[in-house]
Amino acid sequence: MMQILSKLERLRKKAWKFLEKKRLILPICIFIIIIIFLLVIPSAIYSLESVQSESNEVHDTTIKTFWDGVWWTITTITTVGYGDIYPKTAKGKIIAVGVMLSGTVALEFLRASIISFLVQKQIQEALGMRSYKDKDHIIICEYNHRLNQIVKELRKNDDTKQTPIVLIADIERNPINEDNFYFIKGVTTDKNLQKANLKQAKTVIILGDHELSPENRDYKAILACLNVRKINSEVYTIVEIADETHLETFKGIADEIIVSSKLSSLLISNAVINHNISEVIFDILTYEYGSQILKIPVPKREVGYPFIHVFTNMKQNYQKTIIAIQKGEKGEIVTNPQPDYRLTSDDYLIVIYTDKKSSK
Repeated sequence: MMQILSKLERLRKKAWKFLEKKRLILPICIFIIIIIFLLVIPSAIYSLESVQSESNEVHDTTIKTFWDGVWWTITTITTVGYGDIYPKTAKGKIIAVGVMLSGTVALEFLRASIISFLVQKQIQEALGMRSYKDKDHIIICEYNHRLNQIVKELRKNDDTKQTPIVLIADIERNPINEDNFYFIKGVTTDKNLQKANLKQAKTVIILGDHELSPENRDYKAILACLNVRKINSEVYTIVEIADETHLETFKGIADEIIVSSKLSSLLISNAVINHNISEVIFDILTYEYGSQILKIPVPKREVGYPFIHVFTNMKQNYQKTIIAIQKGEKGEIVTNPQPDYRLTSDDYLIVIYTDKKSSK
């Protein structure tokens, strides 16, 4: 007998530990309370109130059906008390007293539990403690001062306006208060990338950690790229690096490499030679005002025609200026192609165009 009791106690402890780990204790308690107040009590009060007396005469009761019992239970525990339905038997009145005393406590427990759950969820999201489950999202690894501007520009574009963004960064809390922006606290490890659902992500952006030296910043970015490729070799990866000499290292593990220092230096030097050239570049790169840059497939009707012919048609008919051609989706980019270059079905056009909405 003692052995059986000991085994039952061990099973009880294991079950309780499992429920605690899976956070099922609260839902089970709420479920039990709902069952008691919407099934057990209505059944009991209906049974007591609808019984016949010894003389086979039905009591003059107002609780004539099970659903009357449900209605009475709900109005009693919510302290509404319409008075249209109420128990008349002694046993029914005893149950009524118990429902009155316990109903308020049960409702307060439910209310407090729901509020606690919602608040805890918000706190966990703000502190980066939750996982992301949806797909076709953008993952941004690391945090620096460019993050806000990147997100701002993505939200101006119709294609990425509603796209969920998941940030993985070792900072205290979510830096952007937005419905479609999620935060996972920590460095770019396999575990955190899996929490961000990398396998179903659309794009990964790896920013440089500006708290490190340029060399260490790039080494950290290399490790992040390798972790990304290990989990999802197909996801489009964009990485920001500090040192141009590391370009060759990244070419095999990243789809697009941006040398931040080089970009700024080239823009400054060009502004010295060609005044106000920076305004043209910013106008093209921003999605909110003026012209924008876009990559589109070659229209089927233009395949096989020389570049100059396609250039003229796109400008006259669509107000789009071709500045480059990409040979294949990830192939070589040819800037300012020769007039007689004939376009193929695999080519892409890099165009500058004016969005009518942004020009208003």
